Amino acid sequence: LSQIISNWYMISFACKLLGEEEVYSAVLTPEEAVIEDDSRIVKVLWKVLDQADIIIAHNGDAFDIPKINTRFVLHGLMPPSPYRTIDTLTIARQRFGFTSNRLDFLAKFFGYEGKAPTSFSLWENCMIGDESALYYMDFYCKQDIITLEQVFHKLKPYAKGLPNLDMYQDDYTMVCPVCGKPHLKEVPDKYFYTQAVKYQLYRCKSCGGLARAKKGIKFEN
Repeated sequence: LSQIISNWYMISFACKLLGEEEVYSAVLTPEEAVIEDDSRIVKVLWKVLDQADIIIAHNGDAFDIPKINTRFVLHGLMPPSPYRTIDTLTIARQRFGFTSNRLDFLAKFFGYEGKAPTSFSLWENCMIGDESALYYMDFYCKQDIITLEQVFHKLKPYAKGLPNLDMYQDDYTMVCPVCGKPHLKEVPDKYFYTQAVKYQLYRCKSCGGLARAKKGIKFEN
C-alpha cells in the first residue's frame, strides 16, 4: 500500500445501442485528467446503465462492471436500476476453442478491422492532460464498441443462457430470442423437448439463432 501513488480513475467510456449506428462516448477534459477527477463522466455512465435492460461487454462481468461500480460508490451514487449482462469473453471460453479469446484476436479472426492500436504511453499522456492523447483515447474506446458488436453478432447464435429478447416485446408477435427480429422460419421435423411437452423449433433468418414455439405440442398417447 505504501507504493500506491494515487488510485486509478476513469479516462473515458463509450457505448452504443445494439443495431444502431451512433456511438456515444465521454472523455475527460485536460483539466479533469490532471486532477484525476472523473466524476462528470462517471455520472453520465451511471445514467446510461440506469436506462439499460442488458449490457454487453467483453470481460465485463469480471472487469468492467466491478470497476464501474467502484467509481459509482466513490462518487456517492446509488446502484443503477437492475440490468442483465452478456459477456462475450464468457461465451468464447464456454462455447469455442479459439487460439486466443482476446477481443482484438476474435475480431481479426472473423475478418474485421479489430481494435485501434495503442501503447502504454497513450495512458501516460492522457494522465498529464495531453489533449491529442485524450482525443485519441475517445476514438480508441469508440472503436472498441464497434469491434465488440461485430464479435457479439458472430458468437451469439452459439451462446447459451442469453436474455430472451422475446420477453422485451410489447405485443405477442413471436421474435427471435437471440436478436429480437421477427424473421423466424420453422425447422421441419425438429422439436425442442422438455419432460412433458415438445415445442416446434424455429431458426432465425437474420442471425441463425434457434427458438422454440411459445405453445407446446402435447404428446399423443
